[in-house]
Amino acid sequence: RLKQQVARLNPRFRVVVFSALTRTGDLTHLVPKLQVLAPTHLIVTMLDQTPRWGSAITAATSLNTPIVFTTDSPSATSPLKSPDPDAFVRHLLGLEVCLE
Repeated sequence: RLKQQVARLNPRFRVVVFSALTRTGDLTHLVPKLQVLAPTHLIVTMLDQTPRWGSAITAATSLNTPIVFTTDSPSATSPLKSPDPDAFVRHLLGLEVCLE
């Protein structure tokens, strides 16, 4: 039903928002359901709550969508940040703690 509503609206952008706390294993169950909606962008929340950001990479890769914004809050109430790919990789490698 949601797929039909989205198709009827035919939005230019279809944004998926998910928590960095989402386990990579859980993403394997979520991704096929999200792919049906053809998301175009990702927003990753709660990056300050975990040092493990691998699920963000898994989601972006599995859905073939870019991460357009990140935020530390659970509901995007803190400022949205444009991700810096270099800082993101440094964090994943344990060389940097934040995206700023």
